Amino acid sequence: MKRKLYVAYGSNMSIDQMKKRCPESLCLGIAKIEGYRLFFKEFATIKKSKKHGVPILLWSISPKDEEALDKYEGFPRMYYKADISIDFNGRTLTSMVYIMSDKRNVTPPSQWYYDVIHAAYLRFDIDLRHLNLALSHTWDLYDRKEVRYHQRYIFDKDN
Repeated sequence: MKRKLYVAYGSNMSIDQMKKRCPESLCLGIAKIEGYRLFFKEFATIKKSKKHGVPILLWSISPKDEEALDKYEGFPRMYYKADISIDFNGRTLTSMVYIMSDKRNVTPPSQWYYDVIHAAYLRFDIDLRHLNLALSHTWDLYDRKEVRYHQRYIFDKDN
């Protein structure tokens, strides 16, 4: 059975969730991917950003685990897969990551979803600043989108 490395940056950082969803998965530890920024489109996603990095949990998964993750992540409609290079314990490794489709709108996460990620950050002693910045960035983008929508609606309504 050929195993694969998988990068989790959202709710799959939860050991409990992953053990239920992917019983053959093995948690390898925490790392950080540079050149990406975390934000939300209701659920966590990442986008390229030269100035940022995203804390992650690295997993070793089986093909059966990957099938379960594909279903959970809504692959290929909601998330697509990409290979990403990460530095893990001084070694550069290639790992699979799910990234949300550009078609989905920026939307803040539910409290439950945020709390799952927050708990994982606490469990692995990851600086909460990264998660708080992601939430703040999401709200900034969401508020701007809402303002544009309402301005367009008012403008269209008046014309």
